[in-house]
Amino acid sequence: MKNILIMEKLNSFIKSFQETTNSFEKVVCIHDYFDYVKTDDKLNELLKNIIKRSEKNAKKIFELKKIENLTLKELGYKNGKCDIEDFFWIIFSLYMLIYKKMKLYKTANKIERKKIEKFMAQEITRPDLLKLTETFFFLIHQYIITLLNRENFINNDSGKIIFDEKQSILYFYGKPIKISKYKNKTVGHYVLKYIFIKNKNTINNNFPFSEIHDDEYKDEEYKQTKYTTACNDINEKIRIGSPTKINDFLEFGKGKKSEVWINSKYLKDIK
Repeated sequence: MKNILIMEKLNSFIKSFQETTNSFEKVVCIHDYFDYVKTDDKLNELLKNIIKRSEKNAKKIFELKKIENLTLKELGYKNGKCDIEDFFWIIFSLYMLIYKKMKLYKTANKIERKKIEKFMAQEITRPDLLKLTETFFFLIHQYIITLLNRENFINNDSGKIIFDEKQSILYFYGKPIKISKYKNKTVGHYVLKYIFIKNKNTINNNFPFSEIHDDEYKDEEYKQTKYTTACNDINEKIRIGSPTKINDFLEFGKGKKSEVWINSKYLKDIK
């Protein structure tokens, strides 16, 4: 289900790119997009061959004085076919060039920065070239999103309910619901961990709050209200985050029946 988060992150870069009218900010968005692509393990695995070929050819583009001098022959393109897999790495090379130049920009001296700014203005964001830059950028983005969606379909995760303990995210029919922020685990996190991880083979059972407490907080005083509040919070997060405003995922009893269980109608979709 990490694919969902990756797609949301990539879409945020595209949104920023579309919203800004400043040409320098546009190349910064491109840098940030490909910096994320380069540093995310999943994306690296999906695109490793394309990235490898593109990095090699980006060096060739670096040596050219003008982008217009670029030829497919110089990039080693010999196949007459026009499948996307066959030419995708070529346009990818252009964006690896932008990424590398903007990465260099961060540590360059004043003179080198001026040169990079001039290059971007003349070869990337020049009015007659900007539309082409945008078109190719969106093409790359759509291709990556297609790869991620294809994986989701094959794994059939979008129709399931999954708890990612490490990220503290409940994937509710493809929608990521953040349970704990940063590294501070909440009571709600431990409730779901106890149900989904520690009792995954008996997930249709009822789980006493006191057992969950003893499992994670045995050195602290048990307070039932902490657990009922946590379960209410989880249901509320799902209600806000789910398209159909579901608010009955977790059911729980108070008093002598101070326990929690998953609503039976969702059990068939637990993965």
